[in-house]
Amino acid sequence: MTDEKTVAMGLGKNRTLSNLQENPYAVYLIMEPGETITDWKGVRVYMKAKDIALSGPLLDNQKSQIAKIAGDAAANMIDASVSFEITEVRPLIDIGQGWEQSI
Repeated sequence: MTDEKTVAMGLGKNRTLSNLQENPYAVYLIMEPGETITDWKGVRVYMKAKDIALSGPLLDNQKSQIAKIAGDAAANMIDASVSFEITEVRPLIDIGQGWEQSI
């Protein structure tokens, strides 16, 4: 996260990048398992891609940061830098909030 409303992510040439180039909306799940399913913690982060950099300073900067943390091999796998705006954060499980169970 670069600030409270922005997430930056490095991507290789993969299906995720291809999908984002066609549809800028994404969901990121953050989960922490618990002893039982009701003990699990987490959120669903809804985002919209604002910028997809395939070259230039934004990509170069992100690759440089990744190289410092994970090494040159990891940085060389990055082909795009994607900047997302967070549009909504929801609980991992929304039971009781408009959810109807089908039997």
